[in-house]
Amino acid sequence: MIIIRSSKIREVPASHESEDNPGSYRRRLFEKLDFPKGLSPQMINWARIPAGKKFRLHYHEDLIEIFIIASGRARIMVDGEAEIIRSGDAVMIPAKSPHTMEAIGKKEVEYLVVGYSWGLGGKTIVAEIEK
Repeated sequence: MIIIRSSKIREVPASHESEDNPGSYRRRLFEKLDFPKGLSPQMINWARIPAGKKFRLHYHEDLIEIFIIASGRARIMVDGEAEIIRSGDAVMIPAKSPHTMEAIGKKEVEYLVVGYSWGLGGKTIVAEIEK
């Protein structure tokens, strides 16, 4: 799991802007070298987890996911490692890494999910038994 805290990244003018008087700024979360070779975009989803809820522990055989947190706070667990993430944070989840995320606090978590795949037809595998 790679966690990027955008609040720790220096803001710079967007590449299409004037250095002297920029109209837009950026913080680079990930770049080409952060991704394994041969990946293609698979999906972009807007997602949410209601307050106090979590999604099932699962993994993807053939998919790397990036979560970009828009609002709220969450506890994410990837490969047994837990972290607290919040608005402005981004997480890269490797293929075959079991992961779950829970909205903590009184507000739901809204986030963008971007998936990249090698196109091998891999499945999503639920890694825990429902009780």
